[in-house]
Amino acid sequence: MDFWERLLEPFPGESFLESAPCPSCRAASAEELGPLGPQALKRCAACALVYGSPRLSGAAREAMYRQNPGAMDAGLDAMLRRLMTERCGNMRREMFPSAAPAGTPGSGSLFEIGSGWGHFLDVSRPHFAEVAGAELAREQAAHARKAFGLKITESDIFAAPDAPKHDVIAAWELIEHVPDPARVLAWAFANLRSGGQLALSTPNFDSLYRRLLGPHWFYHIPTQHLTYFSPATMKTLLLKLGFAEVRVFTSGRSLMRERANAHNRVTPGLDVRGQWMENLRIRDAIERERDSVSLDRSTLPKRVWHGLVWRLVNPLLTRGFGDQMRVYARKA
Repeated sequence: MDFWERLLEPFPGESFLESAPCPSCRAASAEELGPLGPQALKRCAACALVYGSPRLSGAAREAMYRQNPGAMDAGLDAMLRRLMTERCGNMRREMFPSAAPAGTPGSGSLFEIGSGWGHFLDVSRPHFAEVAGAELAREQAAHARKAFGLKITESDIFAAPDAPKHDVIAAWELIEHVPDPARVLAWAFANLRSGGQLALSTPNFDSLYRRLLGPHWFYHIPTQHLTYFSPATMKTLLLKLGFAEVRVFTSGRSLMRERANAHNRVTPGLDVRGQWMENLRIRDAIERERDSVSLDRSTLPKRVWHGLVWRLVNPLLTRGFGDQMRVYARKA
């Protein structure tokens, strides 16, 4: 019995699934856009947010994030450090100028929701007087505390103890995973100081490659991604919650092999449980391969691909329509 069988074993029949209204505005009326692996992709009739239904139940998702075994190695450490250093640089260039990153080094406080292995908080330390975070995954939270000496609460933000307000709250690649994104963003608004900023990233449903690849788009993940924001739906929600200004930037991604495969295929004859189990296993294998592919510079063609196509040509093709959004919202 592998991890995924153990994950769903406590849930008989189809009790590991739940149907849900729009995760943003809770409206029940939606247009069905088509199948996405074992679920359907829908667009809310009220706020236009795109989401998947049915989805893994809250209990199944929490077990998946808390218990999924992880292992840090030199390759993953190098990839995360490079990615988070780039992310920190983007944030300092792109945020509104009143934020702590653009001011005096070592001033202000940073809190990260979903701090993972701790690399972002670690590379951000020179720019803040205080950094802290919250992380559900026990192995990742433990690694962040042990390897970097970070103050990490092994909890979601709503169960964590009350904390002082922050100058910057970050949520990288998190908002698409949560069942109630409006509640998370409202928490961020409430826990920012006046003039503070929220920084987040999330897949861009309006991206060029999503339009080209459809259900084969890399960021279509039925087992993990509950919502799919566009720049318009993200701005609408943040302004509705009270943020004064919103900036959105997009980054292009590539048509690499793992981004054009059949990771949302459904094998004929499988029952509902079999379809979700198949999707979980395929996606897990792709994620593990991606960590090694992203570091592979072993041949000249691969160096050309990553150096020329990835960094020069691809951003021009996807300008404003990249796969990832970086979003900054300022509290008045």
